[in-house]
Amino acid sequence: MVEHRLRAVDKQPSPSPTTDTPPFLRRDGYYGPDWSEVRVEAIERDRERCTRCGLSREEHRQQFGQDLHVHHVTPLREIGDYRRANELENLRTLCWRCHTAVE
Repeated sequence: MVEHRLRAVDKQPSPSPTTDTPPFLRRDGYYGPDWSEVRVEAIERDRERCTRCGLSREEHRQQFGQDLHVHHVTPLREIGDYRRANELENLRTLCWRCHTAVE
């Protein structure tokens, strides 16, 4: 009987990392061939600070061990074209905490 239950548990689907993880934390997202350059431009435009709380790039690296995030105001999946989605007007520099809040 216990063995039967264990087999049933084994057949349960495990949580999907693509549906249970916010998009900006996934590594499977593709934002186009120019993403690295556009990302740097957005961070520099925003004076290397979170546009929501003002946390600096250096403070962010110290607190979270990673660089600032760049958020698509209107998501790529809604726009459908990475060139339009990656226009600077559609990008905003955010810290990890603020990115989590706006996602």
